[in-house]
Formats: sequence, structure tokens, C-alpha cells
Amino acid sequence: MGNWKQYFILFLSSVIVAGLLGCKSNQLIDVPDLRGLELHEAEAIVEGLGLVLKVKDATYSSSVPKDTILAQVPFPSTAVKYGRSVSVKISKGSPVILCPDLVGKEYGEAIEILHNVNLYVHRIHEVETYEHKDLPDVETETQEGTEDSQEVALDTLSLSSSAPVVSLGTILKQYPVPGTKMKPGQGVELTIYLPSLPIVPNLLGSHLEDAKYIISHSGYSVGTITFKPNAGFSRGVVYIQEPIPGSPAEKNASISIVVNEESIQKSVGSG
Repeated sequence: MGNWKQYFILFLSSVIVAGLLGCKSNQLIDVPDLRGLELHEAEAIVEGLGLVLKVKDATYSSSVPKDTILAQVPFPSTAVKYGRSVSVKISKGSPVILCPDLVGKEYGEAIEILHNVNLYVHRIHEVETYEHKDLPDVETETQEGTEDSQEVALDTLSLSSSAPVVSLGTILKQYPVPGTKMKPGQGVELTIYLPSLPIVPNLLGSHLEDAKYIISHSGYSVGTITFKPNAGFSRGVVYIQEPIPGSPAEKNASISIVVNEESIQKSVGSG
């Protein structure tokens, strides 16, 4: 008789437990808003409500700290059953960018490279003279970038003494050095070769032979010579030139002219 009572009590207890569990499984819970919370905070809230938190995705974000929740499914205030999982997407923090090597590249190319990795030119230093012996080989190590990286004393990288002659607009030095870890939106300082350029002589009104003499003795080369009549000018004189008088141009650049003259051969080359 005693055994029967024990079995009955165990049976009754199991029925009560099953009933309680059944009630919980049918209970509806409003999903809390987890966006903006750190992962450990969200886990505590969700587990306290009888739900399960699952990280389904993670992405870089320059504005949201690492392990902070960016999005969730189901959405906040959605009614779900006890034990239901809530999936979240978290931030991996700001991405790390390695500063590209810009030394020796033209300015326009350097700008495009920086733009493609979400960096920009912070400051430009222009130099008019450049001698290879003044730029020794530089051995540098990768350095950590910080929020105040522009104020941190970092080595600069410059063209080596064995580099070829550089052209106008070439990057001679950069700061930080290539390989430095940086954050999106940070800036790079560039030193650019921008020498003072000679001024193109005024050829307008000069006769053809005189114009050719002036061009060659000014350090330039004769470009295209075009013969085209123009009643507004004396015969045989230059009335158009490119580049225009007084404009800066590199030495050995070609200057093209238009001469007031009838000719079967409308234009001739410099050769």
C-alpha cells in the first residue's frame, strides 16, 4: 500500500511539472530592443526573459564600437514564445587600413589610391629642388596608427638615392610610412616635387624664323607649325601659340604656333 502512494505522488508531481513547462512554452514574451547594447549586456537581458541570443553576423563599423549590437531579428516588441532564439548582428569595430606606398607615384595616382582605401591627403609640402643625395635610403618598421596619428612622431619614407629623376608632381616623401595601421578617414602627409617653372616666351607678332630661334634658345622645342591666313596680322608672323605667353611650362616642352601664311602644306611638325 505504501508503494502505491509513492508511485501516485511521483505521477502527480510529473503531471504538475509538465503542466508548468507547458504553460511556459506557450507564454508570449515581448522581444526587447537590443540595438546599441554590448553583447554581454544583451545576453543577460535575453536569458533573463527565457530567450536565447545567437550572433548571426558581424561587420566592420567606423562609428560603432566592437561587440555592439547593430541589428536584431525578431524586431523589438515582437511577441515570441518562451525559449525562442533572437539573432543579432554585431560590430567588429573600425577596420584596420594599412597605409599604402605612395613614394614615387604621381600626385593624381596617389589621390586615387588613398580614396580607394578611405584615406585622404591631410597636408601637402611642396619642394622646388630635389637632389638624390639629399634623400638617403630609409629603412622603417610598421608602426601603429592612433586617433592622433598626425601628432605622433613617425619616420617618413623618401625616394632612395638610386631612384631615377623624378618628374613634376611626384611624391618624394610620405607620413605615415607605408604599412602603418590607420583608421578610415585618417590623413596622410605628402611631400611633392613642384619646382618653379620657367615662363613661356611671347612669340606673338614674331616672324617664323625668329619665333623658332626664341623657342630653341629658351629651352623649349618647336612643336607643330600651322600656316593659316589671317587678314588681321602681317604676313609671316605668329598670331597664335600654345602654351600661351607667360604661362609656366617645363623645360623641353614643345610650343606650337600658327603663322599668317598661305601654304599648300597647312601644318608641319617640328622635325
